[in-house]
Amino acid sequence: MSVKKYITFLFLVFLVNYCKGQWQWGQPYSGQCVSELVSPAFTKSCNSNPWVLEFEDNFDGNQIDLSKWDVKESVVRGFSNPTAWMSPNNVEVSNGTLKLIATQNTPPLQGTYVTDWSTNPLTTQTSSFDYSVGEVWPKQFFGYGKYEIRAKVPSSKGFLPAFWTYGGIGWNEIDVFEIYTDELTNYPTNIHYYPNTQTQGSNACQHTIENGPNYSVAFHTFTMIWDFFKVEWYIDGDLVRQAFKFHTLLGQSIDCNSFSPFTQYVYNKAFPIEDMNIILGQQIATGSHAPNSTTIFPAIFEIDYIRYWRKEPIPTPCNNGIIKTNPFSGTYVGDNGLLFFAASVESGNYADITVQDKLFILPNFKAKNGSYFHAKADPVACGTSARMANEEGDSIAIYERPSNLEKEDEEETITSSNQNSELLIFPNPTNSLINIELNSNKPYFEIEVFSLLGELIYVNKVNSPKLTFDLSQYPKGMYLVKIKQDNHYYHEKISYY
Repeated sequence: MSVKKYITFLFLVFLVNYCKGQWQWGQPYSGQCVSELVSPAFTKSCNSNPWVLEFEDNFDGNQIDLSKWDVKESVVRGFSNPTAWMSPNNVEVSNGTLKLIATQNTPPLQGTYVTDWSTNPLTTQTSSFDYSVGEVWPKQFFGYGKYEIRAKVPSSKGFLPAFWTYGGIGWNEIDVFEIYTDELTNYPTNIHYYPNTQTQGSNACQHTIENGPNYSVAFHTFTMIWDFFKVEWYIDGDLVRQAFKFHTLLGQSIDCNSFSPFTQYVYNKAFPIEDMNIILGQQIATGSHAPNSTTIFPAIFEIDYIRYWRKEPIPTPCNNGIIKTNPFSGTYVGDNGLLFFAASVESGNYADITVQDKLFILPNFKAKNGSYFHAKADPVACGTSARMANEEGDSIAIYERPSNLEKEDEEETITSSNQNSELLIFPNPTNSLINIELNSNKPYFEIEVFSLLGELIYVNKVNSPKLTFDLSQYPKGMYLVKIKQDNHYYHEKISYY
C-alpha cells in the first residue's frame, strides 16, 4: 500500500471513530464533527502560570449591575420562529442570586422586532408571544480562560436554561450547557465554528453527558476551560468532557505538551478560536420538549455567581521590522509598521498576527485556500500585560483574511482608529447619534456596521469625509464598524447604551 493511501486509510478510520464520539466516558455521541488533515508549521509556548480572576459577579444586592451587564429585550435571534419575548421584567436579582424567569403571557404579548437590519427602513415583524424570558450578556468579551457559574435549573418541562459563549463575525460558540428540563439528568454540550466565508452552516461537535444528577434539585458548579488546544467541561469539579483542536491519525488527542509542528494532524473544524461574549439565558423549548399541560409557571433559572479567570500571561517580546519568512505560520507580535514581505500562509496553516498600531499587507502576500489568517491591532500588544476587550475601553481592531483567497492585488493597511488621528468616532459610547469623521483629502468612504451576532445592519457609500449615524432604531449594545477608503481599512467598535 502506498504511503498516501495508507494515510488516507488512517484518516477514514479516525473519522469513523471520532464521529462516534470517542470520549473516555463512553457516552453516546450525536451531532457532526467536521474535520480535515493539516500540517501546522507554528510553535506554541505552554502556559503553566496561575489563574487570575478577571470578572466576577456574586449578585449581592437587589438589582442587576448595569455597569457589567446588558439585559436583552425583544427578539435577538431565531427571527423566523421566535418562541418568547425577552424582557427586562424577567431578570431579577434578590437574596444573593440572579434569577432568569420564564413566564406565560395571558393574554399573549404583542411585540415588534427587527428581522433584517440591512434594509432601509428596517424590516420588522409583529407577533404574539405566549411567553416571556430573561437573558443577560456581560459588557465585555472573553478569550481563552476558565468560565464558571454555580446554578440550579427549573424542574418543570418546557424550558431550556443555557450557559454559553458566542462572538465573532463568523459562528464562534461554546455551549457549556443547554439543559432541556424534561431531561434533567442529561447535560448537552457543544462547540461551533465557521469563518464568515463559509456558507453551508456552522461546523458543530455536540456531545451529551447522560445519567448525571438531577440539575434542578440543588445548585451545581459548571466550569468550562478553553485554551488554544482544547475545551474542557467540569461538573462540581469533575471532568466530564474534552474537545480537542487536533488529533493524530490514530485518534490520540493533542494538547500543548504533545503538539509537534510540521506533523500531520486531524483538525477539528468546529473548534472556536475567537474572543466571545458570555450569555446567560432561559428559552422556551420547542418540539417534544415544549411546555404542556403539566408545565409550571413561572420557572426560574437561578445563578449564585459567575466567574472568569485568565492565565497570567507569558511575557511577550515585541518584534519589529519586516516579516520575510515564507511560508509564514504561527504567532507574531510586532510594533508599529509591521510589514508582510513576500510571505504566504499555506493551506492548513494558521497565522495569528498582533501589532500595536498598523499592519501593512503588501501586494505579493498570499493567504492560500484552506489557510486561516487572523490579525489585530492592540495598543498594549507588547509586554507582559494582557486584558479583555470591553466596549468602553481601549480599541482592539481585528482583521480577518478569509481562507479562500489565493492572492491579493493591492496593498492594504489595517489601522486601529484609537491610535490614528485619521479617523474620529465620537461620542463613543453614545446614547443615539455617532459621528464619523475621516481626516483625508478624499471626500468619500464605504462603511459597514455589524451586530455582535454578525448581522450586517448598515451599509453606505458616503460622498463626504463625515457621517452622522443614528443608532436609536437599533437595540442597545456593542457594534463592529468597518470603514474602507480605497485600499485602506479601519476597524472599530462602538457602544450604544
